[in-house]
Amino acid sequence: MRLELKDAMKLASIIDMVGSAYTNGRYVRLDVTTTRKELADWACETTGVAKVVRKKVPDGRKPQWRWRLNHRDAYEIAKQVREYLNVKDDKVDRIINHYEQER
Repeated sequence: MRLELKDAMKLASIIDMVGSAYTNGRYVRLDVTTTRKELADWACETTGVAKVVRKKVPDGRKPQWRWRLNHRDAYEIAKQVREYLNVKDDKVDRIINHYEQER
């Protein structure tokens, strides 16, 4: 699941735009939710982890797609994209710190 430099940079920009990173001490999650299925598919194919699912949305809204990583998969990807993030860097730091404090 090692990303090439260009892929890590692209994934970081996608996470900055339409992604989220979350941890509360028990749950760890990194995801991309978008109306552009090709972005979620690209993230899934490039990393080789998780899957893309259609998210429930209210009637009349555009369909949304989610690529979600949990636990160690989120940590492994977070480490690779961290240095290229501009907006969600503090949230991704929490994921990284969650696992590095265990060591």
